[in-house]
Amino acid sequence: MIADRAQSTTSFRYKDPENNITWDFAKFASHIPHSSSSKLNLRSSKLDDVVRCFASVIQDGNQIDTSQLLKACRAHLVLIQSGGSALRLVAKDLESNLQKVEILFKKSPREAKHLISLLEI
Repeated sequence: MIADRAQSTTSFRYKDPENNITWDFAKFASHIPHSSSSKLNLRSSKLDDVVRCFASVIQDGNQIDTSQLLKACRAHLVLIQSGGSALRLVAKDLESNLQKVEILFKKSPREAKHLISLLEI
């Protein structure tokens, strides 16, 4: 896949030229329902935390708040870690990637306030 920046600085489009597929993250993210798992009759406080955290990630229109995204990813990590040995490798990989991004974010939190800015660092 080839990633290129769309005309809007808050939108990313991913193109797969072989299959003629274009995917716009901002459009996808704007259609994610903001319901808690309790409304869906699911009983998992960890899942509720993940849903709650990801619901606050997109702010100011289509801006993705980096600190909220990292918080949501940490909540997702806790959920994955509760999956036991079947998800152990996935959890370790996610945790490693999160640590790298958190180090970069902590170096310049003002410049990396939104995800687009963090990606440009």
